[in-house]
This record gives sequence, C-alpha cells and structure tokens, in this order.
Amino acid sequence: LFLCILLTGCGGNPPKPLSSQSPPGSTLNSQAPSASAAAKATPSKSIQAETTPTVVTEEVFKKLCSQELKGRVMGQSGNTKAQEEICGLFKALDLKPYKEGYLDPVFVNSTKRGASTVIMRIPGENSLTLARSADYSIAPGKAYDGKYRVVYQAPANPDEKTLLIVDESNDQNDSTQNNPNTGYIHPQSRLYKSYQRGAAPALQMFLDPTLITKLKAYDGKAYLDVMVEESPDIQTTDGNNVIGLIPGKSHESCLILSAHYDGIHNDTAALDNASGTYTLLRLAERLRNAYKDTSPDFDILICAFDGEERGLIGSAFFAEEVKKTYKHSLAINLDCVGLNGDDSYMVIGNTQRDSGFINELYGGLNAYGLKNVPGLESYQSDHIPFADAGIPAVTIGERDILSFIHSEQDTADKVDPAELDKLSQMVAEFVTDKAVNYIK
Repeated sequence: LFLCILLTGCGGNPPKPLSSQSPPGSTLNSQAPSASAAAKATPSKSIQAETTPTVVTEEVFKKLCSQELKGRVMGQSGNTKAQEEICGLFKALDLKPYKEGYLDPVFVNSTKRGASTVIMRIPGENSLTLARSADYSIAPGKAYDGKYRVVYQAPANPDEKTLLIVDESNDQNDSTQNNPNTGYIHPQSRLYKSYQRGAAPALQMFLDPTLITKLKAYDGKAYLDVMVEESPDIQTTDGNNVIGLIPGKSHESCLILSAHYDGIHNDTAALDNASGTYTLLRLAERLRNAYKDTSPDFDILICAFDGEERGLIGSAFFAEEVKKTYKHSLAINLDCVGLNGDDSYMVIGNTQRDSGFINELYGGLNAYGLKNVPGLESYQSDHIPFADAGIPAVTIGERDILSFIHSEQDTADKVDPAELDKLSQMVAEFVTDKAVNYIK
C-alpha cells in the first residue's frame, strides 16, 4: 500500500480534519432512501433485460484485469494498452469521437510545468532526492518553495495513521488554525484522500510505508525541502482521457457517464476500477442500441478518465471543458462496483442540492435488487470536479472495499461481471427515461 502526501498551496483556509470535513460536492447522505422513500422504479421496457452483449463481453473485463495491462498505471505501458483497448471498443460501438479522436490529453501539473526538486531530510538518514512523476507531482510556481515540517497528529479514525505537514517557509506559527499552508498524509484511499477545491493538489507524493514509519518516528524533526522553477514554455502530456460521444438533438446539454480506467499498482486493479470501466463500456453498448434509430435529447459523453489515482487529474481537466462548452450538464461516475458477496452500493453526491437526482438513483438500485447503504462522507472520486464546477454529479460505488483496493488482493474474482451488467442496465434506464428531468 502506497501513501499519499498532499500539501495545499498558498492562500485560503486550512483544511479541517477529515472527521469533520465535507469535501466539495460530497455532502454526507444521512440515510439511503428505501424503496418507499426513493422513486419506486421498475425495470424499463426501453432497456431490455435480455439484451446480449455482442461487443462488450466478459472477455473485455478479463482483458482490463490482465497482467498485460499491469494495473493500467498512469504513464506506464499498461495504461497505454488500456487506452488502445477502450478506443477500439468505442469504434466498434460506433461512438463518435468527442474531438478529432477519442484521446483527450491531460497533464499532471496544470498545462505548463518546469523544473522542480523535492528532497526528503530525515535525521540520521541520507537525504533522499525524489523523482518527479515517479515519486511526486507538483503544480508550477515559486509559491510552493519552502521547508515543510512533518508532525504527527492522532487520527480521527483509529484505523487510519494520519500525519500533519506544516509549511514553515511562510508562517512560523505551528497552529493549523492560522497556517494557510497545511495538508495531510494518509493512506492512498479514495475514502480518505484530501482534495483541494477546484484543482488537483499542488504537491502530491507517493511514498513507501517504511519511509512513512521513519517520518513518524522523527516527529517534528523530519523535513521536505521543495524548490520549483517555472518554465511556461514547456508542456508535456502525462496521460489521456478517452472520450466518446452519442450526439443528441441538442448540443447545449450533456450527460457525462464516466469511470476511471487507471490503477495504482502493477496488479490487476479489478475492483478499482476495471469494474467501473467495464460497466461504463457495457452501458455505452446498451445506450448505442437504445438510440440506434433515434437520438437522445442531449449529448451523451462516455468518459474513461485517466489519473484518478493521482488526484482526479483527468476529470478535473474535463470538468473545466464541459463547463465552458455546455449550458446544462449532469454527471454519473462509476467507481468500485460489483463486489462479489453482500452489496453495499452508495450514491455519493451533494444531498442538499441534488437530493432528487440521488434518490432517483437509489430507487433504481432498489428496483434492480442491488443492496444499498448510506453514502459516506469523503468518498473521493471523479464526480468531485464536476460538482465543484456547479454540475449535479454523483459517484455510484460500494462501501465495503477497503480491504481489497490498492493491494494485490484486488483481483478479478472479487468482482461479479453479471452484477456489473445489471448495474449498467439500471443506469441505462435512468438515462433513457429520467435523466432529462435532472439536466440543468
């Protein structure tokens, strides 16, 4: 298991402890609506249950989980092969390219980046110069220069080992209440990842747990030295979203259907998130069949996002583009679904703003016999950048996943492809019958 260090940039208020923080666009669901409280949906005749896939078969799921793709880690060869696989399926499904082609480049460090140096200094140990991209990513700008002291803080959740980083380069006050440059170290899990509003984190690092143990042991005496040089003329593509389109009657509104295809380890990354990617592809096939002889009222964007595991990078880039292109939008993201055994589906989103949308999807889960539970606070996934942009957005995912994801145990046998097919049918029904009521 790798751990993630997030240091927020200068300015703004310090983040609150995760126990009390509701991330942007993700308000805690106080309870999962029951079949009586949510919309009492029944399976739609417009999306036939007996639809047999001819393009997106279970072999596609096996391919996504294969050793050939090596976990689909951003920037590595397995990720590129996954892009090629998804592009081929989009073409076979006759999805239109969103731009000139299906690939839409994304960048880890904004659109421009320059040289940087990050040195880990631990008492009694040799200084360790970290490698960019492999060990960390950082936004350009001298504002992030400085010395960051590592201080241990007791975790709000007994199962989590939380460390606090204080930036002493701009503020000598160790009080997190007064220091605007504060971030958290914690396990690299979407349930606990800190996320800076409106953008990927300024500095993100992936460290071996033995190094985290050393940092904790030298509480208050270990430092990160960060030096950044701006080179605005340098631009590098770090990854690619894969975007397909089912054109609508109107191009002023759109529905974004998404899942991230990248993983975090050179393992199968089956549950996280070959499961969501396969469901997205199966959903695309259902919708292509449903709109064979007609068009939806709105554009449908089928989005396989890159860089979710590195800080929601692909979705953050695309959310900005959607906001500029469309007047009205809606987003449904699929992440960690189809867990073999007892289900624990959640619909995570802003329950204060989008309760009708969320309850409608809970009603669909009930109608299809998919057991569901209250949505967790801090479930960080690719709906967040869209919610931050003011677009109604949710993630459908399962709660009981932490013992599998981001580990060698995240294997294909943990996922039930038949259940993924059922979930794709449920979402397809929402798209054809109900989505138009919530696109705004």
